[in-house]
Amino acid sequence: MQPGQRTTKRYARCHYYLLDEIHLNKHKIQRQNTRYHGELLFKIIEGVTFNTQFVYEVNRRSVANYSQEDSYVSRLMRNVYTVRAANGTYQYLTPQNGGRLATENRQGDFWTARAQVDFTRTIAGKHDVVFLAGLEFRETNAKGTRNLFLGWDDQLQSHSTTSVDFNALWLINNTSWYAAPYPARQFVYTPLIRDVIGPIVETRTRNGSGYANFTYTYDNRFNVFGSLRKDYADVYGLATEFRGSPFWSVGASWNLHNEEFIKGINKVNILKLRTSYGFTGNIYEGATSYMTATTGQTNSYTGQPRATIESPGNPELSWERTGTINIGVEFMLFDHRLRGVFDWYNKKSDKLFSRKTLETTKGFTSLIMNLADMKNNGVELTLAYDWFRAKSQNGFSWTTSATGSYNKNEITYVETQYSTAYSVINGRFMKGYPISAMFSYRFAGLTEKGSQSWYAENGNIIPGVNIQNNTPGSVYYSGQADPKYTFAVENQWKWNGFSLNMMLVYYGGHHLRANQIQMSWNPTDAPVRSWYIDAWTPTNTNTIVPGIWQHDAGEGSQPAVQNATDIFVHPADFLKIRNLVFGYDLPRGMVSKIGFNSLSLRFQIDNLPTVWMKNSIGFDPERVVVQAPNVVAGVTLPTCYIFGLNFRF
Repeated sequence: MQPGQRTTKRYARCHYYLLDEIHLNKHKIQRQNTRYHGELLFKIIEGVTFNTQFVYEVNRRSVANYSQEDSYVSRLMRNVYTVRAANGTYQYLTPQNGGRLATENRQGDFWTARAQVDFTRTIAGKHDVVFLAGLEFRETNAKGTRNLFLGWDDQLQSHSTTSVDFNALWLINNTSWYAAPYPARQFVYTPLIRDVIGPIVETRTRNGSGYANFTYTYDNRFNVFGSLRKDYADVYGLATEFRGSPFWSVGASWNLHNEEFIKGINKVNILKLRTSYGFTGNIYEGATSYMTATTGQTNSYTGQPRATIESPGNPELSWERTGTINIGVEFMLFDHRLRGVFDWYNKKSDKLFSRKTLETTKGFTSLIMNLADMKNNGVELTLAYDWFRAKSQNGFSWTTSATGSYNKNEITYVETQYSTAYSVINGRFMKGYPISAMFSYRFAGLTEKGSQSWYAENGNIIPGVNIQNNTPGSVYYSGQADPKYTFAVENQWKWNGFSLNMMLVYYGGHHLRANQIQMSWNPTDAPVRSWYIDAWTPTNTNTIVPGIWQHDAGEGSQPAVQNATDIFVHPADFLKIRNLVFGYDLPRGMVSKIGFNSLSLRFQIDNLPTVWMKNSIGFDPERVVVQAPNVVAGVTLPTCYIFGLNFRF
C-alpha cells in the first residue's frame, strides 16, 4: 500500500459553526507607506523663481489568510480530495494534518519629478502679472506575489506543500465520492488554490506633462487668465499620435466689491463674478493600441509556461475630451456672516470609453473603444451662515453650512446600434438617455405553469428567457442609477472648549435594483431567500414568485433577465446623518503645565443608519454598487466609531 492510502475512507465532519470559524480563521493585513519629498527653490531675480521637487513613494502590503486544521476550509479540501483508487483503497491528495496559509505581498514604487518657473510682477501699482510654466514626470510600478502553503503548522512554521500534486487536483472537475458530483474545480481548486498562487503581474505606467498659466489683474478689479497643458501617457503604446493631448482653458472675473458703486453698500463684503471655458481629458488605463497578453501562468496539462491574451489591440484608441463652460458668483454679506458660491456649468464630452461587444468570428468577445458623446449640465450652490459668533474665546457659536447640486446628463451619440433587448440591457450607452440609464424587461406575471414571463414590444407574452432575443423595444427606460440631486447640511456648535458637528445628507432622483427573485430548481440544505415561502404552487397562484423544486415548470432561467426586470426597480432617494463629531479642547493653561501647547479629544461616528428612504422594501440605497451595465447590491456601509487624541508640543 502506497503512502497516503487507506483501505477505509476517512472524511472530516462537514458542519459549519460561525462562532467556531471566527477563531479558526485569521486574516492579517500589514501596510507600510513611506513618502520622501525633496524641494529646492532658487530666487533668480526679483519676481522670478525656479522650483524643483522630487517625490518618491514606497508602498508595501502583505496579507496572510490562515485557516487552521479544524476550519471548514481545511476540512472541505481534505474531503474533496479524498479519492478511491482502482484497487479499492482511498488516497488523500492533500495533507491530512495542518491548515492552509495563503499569503500575498504587493509592492509599489512611485516617483514624481517637477520643475517650474514662476514670474510675479506688479507694474505701476495697478497691473499684476503672474506667469508660471513647468514640466512634470511620473512613473508608477506595482507588482507582487501570491503563495500557498498546505499542511501548515503555525507553531512549527512547517508545511507539506511539496508533497501535493496540483495537477492531480486540477483534473478532478467533479467529485466521484464526496458529495458527488460536487464541483471541486469550480468551488475549491479555483478560489482556494489556483487564484492564490503565482505572480501579481507587474504594471508600469509613465506620464509626462508640460503646462503654463498666465494671469493678469487690473486694479484688483478685472482679472483674465489662461492655461495650456499637454499630457503624455504610455498606455496607448504604439499609437504615438494619441500619447499626448493638448488641453487649454481661458477665463475672466470681475471683483464688483472693489467698484465705487458697490463700496458704499456696507452689507456687501465680497461680490465676484467669474466665467471660464476650457478642455480636460481622460485616458483609459485598461486598454492599449496593441494586443496584450499576461504571462507567468502554467498549462495544467503540460506543465509548460503559457500566456493568456487579455485584449485585442485598438489602433484608433484616443483620449476622452470634455469641454466645459462655467459661470459663477461668489459673495460674502453682512460682515462676512453669510457666505456663498453659485456655479452653473455646461459640459460636452466626446470619445467616451466603453466596452463594445464583438461578433464571435472576431476571436474576442469585446473591445474597449471610444464609443459615445455626452452633454452634461447642472448647478452647484454652497452657503454658510454664522447664527451666533463667539464674543470670547470660550463663547457660544453656531454655524450652518449647506451644499446642493443638480445634474442632468444625456448621451448624444453612440456608435453601437443595438439589435436585441439583451444588447440594450448590457450596453452602457443609449442615445437620448443618461449615462447611468437602467433599462428593464416588462414583467408579465407568472404563466399557468408558475414560470416567469415578460412582454415583448408587440405585446405578446414571452415565457422563459427568450425575451432576451426580442427587439430593443421590448425593454424600457426605468430610471438612472446616479443621483440627480445631492444636498448636505452641516451644523457646528462650540462652547467653552466643547464642540459638536453633525452632517446630514440627501441623495435623490435615482433608482436601484434589489431583491431580484431567481429560479430555484433543486432542494438544498443551504439557506434560501425568505420570498420562496410565497412560491407558486397549484394552490398559490396569486404571487410573483415562480414555482420552485417540484413545481418548477422547466422553461429555463437566466439571472441576467430576472436581475433586469422592472418590478425589482425601486426609488433610491435617502436621507442620512453622515457623521457626528464630539470634541473637547482642554484649556491652554491646563495643558501648558504638562508641556503641551494644545490637547484635544475627538469622538466621531460615521455612516449612521438611514433616517429615511423612499423605497418601500427597507433596502439601504448605499448598498448599491454601479457596475456597468448592472446595478448590484453590495455590503452595507458599516457604522464606524473613531476616537482621536491630538496634541502639539
